[in-house]
Amino acid sequence: MASIMCRFLVIFVTFVMADVHCCKRYRLGRRKPLCQPKSEISFVDKFEEKFHDITNKYMEFAASLQDSCKYNVIRINEVYGSESYVLKYHITVLKDATYDYNVKIYNRVLQLLVLEKDADGVRLIIEDYTILSDILNLEKAFWIHEMNTLKIIIPYIEFGQEKVKKCETVNRNVIKVPMLQYPEIDVRIDNESGDILDDEII
Repeated sequence: MASIMCRFLVIFVTFVMADVHCCKRYRLGRRKPLCQPKSEISFVDKFEEKFHDITNKYMEFAASLQDSCKYNVIRINEVYGSESYVLKYHITVLKDATYDYNVKIYNRVLQLLVLEKDADGVRLIIEDYTILSDILNLEKAFWIHEMNTLKIIIPYIEFGQEKVKKCETVNRNVIKVPMLQYPEIDVRIDNESGDILDDEII
């Protein structure tokens, strides 16, 4: 009996020492490990599952945006100006038609709906969705429509400066983007960048 117990003890110690030596080689980075602690495997797998969950949800969202984009027949340009980000929608305005603009931002998703109304009825001529960068001051966004071009202009918060990256705050409030109200002074807007050239704008 004692002999059997002794053999069992020798086998057990040999297995443990081999496992410890293997994992020690793994920690030292000398070679690809032949073994890996179960606790470490489950720890990595947990974050792999989280990674795949996030990417799968994002891919579903991206595919939905792509489907919406396919139906836009108008030309859309974007400009990264020196002071603001600009989206330009080229719309041919009909003399006998009126237009309703619905521009809103939910968290960082911008939605634009443009309705065209005339004697024949109402038509949706633009439906567009854009993911906005977190460097934009969404509260200061506005839009203008002039010379057959609808411009949505959003100034930067801080551009060209280094800052500490923080966890993004999820804003669940819907921002209804207003049309630019021209003051009494002559307002000038750069046609290329969309930047406001006058500081007295309200």
